[in-house]
Amino acid sequence: MEKHNVMILDNHPKISRLYAVGLETYTGCGVTFLNDVQEGEDYIQNFCPSIAIVRGMIEQRDVASICYNIINNNASETKLIILGKSGLSSHHAAILDGSPDVSTVIKTVAKLLDIKAKDMVNQDVGDFYPFKLENLFPRLELTCDIFTPSNGNTSPTLFLTKGSVISSEIITILEHQNHTRFFVRAEERLKFVNTMMVHLSDFLADDELNLNDSIMLANKAYQVVRESARKMEISPEVILMAESNINTMISIVKQIPRLSELMEIATESSDEHFTQSLMINYVVNHILSRLEWGTQEQKVKLTFVSFFHNITLPSHLIFYNNEKDLIEANIPPQSQQRVMKHALQAAKIVSKFKSRIPLGVDTIIKQHHGSRDGTSFSKYPLSISPLAIVFMIADDLVSTQLVALKQGKEMSTANLRSPIRDRYKGQVYDKILETLQDLA
Repeated sequence: MEKHNVMILDNHPKISRLYAVGLETYTGCGVTFLNDVQEGEDYIQNFCPSIAIVRGMIEQRDVASICYNIINNNASETKLIILGKSGLSSHHAAILDGSPDVSTVIKTVAKLLDIKAKDMVNQDVGDFYPFKLENLFPRLELTCDIFTPSNGNTSPTLFLTKGSVISSEIITILEHQNHTRFFVRAEERLKFVNTMMVHLSDFLADDELNLNDSIMLANKAYQVVRESARKMEISPEVILMAESNINTMISIVKQIPRLSELMEIATESSDEHFTQSLMINYVVNHILSRLEWGTQEQKVKLTFVSFFHNITLPSHLIFYNNEKDLIEANIPPQSQQRVMKHALQAAKIVSKFKSRIPLGVDTIIKQHHGSRDGTSFSKYPLSISPLAIVFMIADDLVSTQLVALKQGKEMSTANLRSPIRDRYKGQVYDKILETLQDLA
């Protein structure tokens, strides 16, 4: 199989490390990872990689368009893959979601390079396969033996056996021994890569993650949990990933001072479920911080609610928050019924692991559109939980803003206050609505 060179230009180093490892292992490509835009441009100009995988926008720059112009002007055979939004269309390049899973990246590269599945499995890589040392992560439990380079031409030396857990001390020892790589048996290389992929939960618990990586990895984990929940595959591992992800979402909203700033960052992903959940989480935290009865415990509860409330719906149905808009929408009757009953269905899913979530989360999910039984919208939800009312208003505000964005309309948070006030009139809402005055 021909050896190809792939360049990754991205400002999300941790997720791109997973892409690089997956590509090297499955496709046999050599991968160069860069996070400096100028270095990436120079690399494409001077080395003409087989594939350039490029983050569409980096620090407000349309990097994808810049790279495309370099490739086009040089009449280069480099094929371009874009991660997330850019000024280009699918006519110019292969365009992926802002946070595609590793298998999607591998399949896209393989298709562009005409690498078949049997070629990937049957690569002649010798008896041992090398990995870079940076691909050993603390808390990773090994599913195979790992080896270190030996002096001379002898076979690698056994270093750790299957079942061992990688620690920071182990990585330090290898660094002090000047090792830059390690090996696994060739037939176990794909198993090792898969182990790293499911190590995502530990990534989310990493205190040193930058904000971009936190959002990217939280988005990736959110997709895994949502898909598992919709298939009713709620394993202990899925619950653990959900808990880690929710903690990450709480950390993210604490780092961003303005909702408008969060929206700008979050909407780089085309995953509307995740964007909506993260923004609702921000708004409910803002509201509860300003209500005299709001507590940290309640913030955690509503973070769980924001994570799970629309988990049974496809993306095109998540923005309906009242019966009038739903009836007027041009969607089939079965889709309307799906929206009407999704609160109850989501609550039933969450109740299956009730012992692992804060008390009352399933009830708030069931009531988050104003009805006690979770099967309809209500114009006068006076009998539901106060926290459900807080969530309902936050959900409506965020959904309205995201729908306006999809329609190309300019609608700031300040402009949203008036229509939200018009929809929620009455003493029960007044204190909550007052907290939105300084939401920017």
